[in-house]
Amino acid sequence: MKVVCPNCGHEFDHRQVKGAGAHYGRDIAKLSPIHQRILMVLRAAEALSPESGVTKRYISKRLAEDNILLTGNSLSGRLSELAGRGEIRMAAAKVRVFDPRTMEFRWRRTPLWYIAEKPRGVGVV
Repeated sequence: MKVVCPNCGHEFDHRQVKGAGAHYGRDIAKLSPIHQRILMVLRAAEALSPESGVTKRYISKRLAEDNILLTGNSLSGRLSELAGRGEIRMAAAKVRVFDPRTMEFRWRRTPLWYIAEKPRGVGVV
């Protein structure tokens, strides 16, 4: 993926694409109840506003309403598995220079999560 620095305009390859998902996601044959509930939250949010996407914080709040309490890392893992399976996608387009000496970049904006247009997951029709 090509990324352009907002400060100097330098274009570079971003090797590890954030949001590509867990590599083993496509091997998950059956979704857990938590995976299914996350998809329900995303579908409900998409029905309200198809273009806006939702943050991890929004998903966490909706899950907490159903007494499903996940740590940030646990929720990130489930989102990554769903992304690797092709069920959902993540968007984060802006970057900033994290370390000018090594030209290391970080995402500037909070990632937004969406239902994938064409799921590629196992067992998805």
